[in-house]
Amino acid sequence: MFRQELDVALLIDVCSKKLQEEPNHRKALFIRSSSLLKKGFLIEAISDCDELLKISPKNVGALYVRGCILEKMGNIDESIKDFTKVLEVDPNHVNAAYARGACENRRGNFEKAIEDY
Repeated sequence: MFRQELDVALLIDVCSKKLQEEPNHRKALFIRSSSLLKKGFLIEAISDCDELLKISPKNVGALYVRGCILEKMGNIDESIKDFTKVLEVDPNHVNAAYARGACENRRGNFEKAIEDY
């Protein structure tokens, strides 16, 4: 079985319409933030993550996506903080551990990177 290619622009549009009806719809905020990240709209994506985190402060999905956005923006210290928060809530979140390790590697903290890898 294979995955069907997603129409990311359509996802953004559908989620935007849902958020006009229900501004605090968690799933729509999460999907739209992830989709905006894929399209490279980092400011808009981080805004959705921030909104979702106001509603649900320990939402690991929003923390992880925001960490990825921050990393892409070059804000490594803040991305590490978000990945660490994810791991505090879900110590088995493999993607957050790997992403934090990659950030530590970029900072030259190879010992910390190896711990996360």
